[in-house]
Order: sequence, then C-alpha cells, then structure tokens
Amino acid sequence: FRGNEYWFWVASSIPGCDVKLEVYDANGASVTLERSEKGRVRGVRVTPAQTSSFYILVQISRAPGEQSGKPAVQLIDWALVYGYR
Repeated sequence: FRGNEYWFWVASSIPGCDVKLEVYDANGASVTLERSEKGRVRGVRVTPAQTSSFYILVQISRAPGEQSGKPAVQLIDWALVYGYR
C-alpha cells in the first residue's frame, strides 16, 4: 500500500549459498530503496509511491564448488519474512 514502509528478509541455513532478493513493480522496475546483507541473510526496504501489485524475486543457489559429490538437484532450506509500518 502507498505510504507504508516494508522490509523483506530472506535467509538460508545452508553454508555456501548465494542468496539474492529483489522487489519489482508491475512494470518490472526495481523498487528497492535500501539493502541489508549479513552472511546468508538479505534484506530490502521498499516504500511504494502508489498502491499496486509488486513482485518479490528470491534466488538461492549453491556455488559451483559446493556441489561436487552431491546430486545435481538438491533442496535448499530458506525462509522469507516481512514487516511493515
């Protein structure tokens, strides 16, 4: 909603993961105002200029060196939380 401030955080418990988080408007433009990064936790702050639909893109992958000896497809634990005011 217009006028609200939102923070989104995503994290993984798996060592060696590359975690990315981005928020886009309905036209595909990034609306991220601020970023936070600590270990495998990423956060973004968004303050929409108008009430609309927005899209959250979460990308979590393992570094190529971390995959040796493991199946090509592996589940990666992750969680997304948000807060607003």
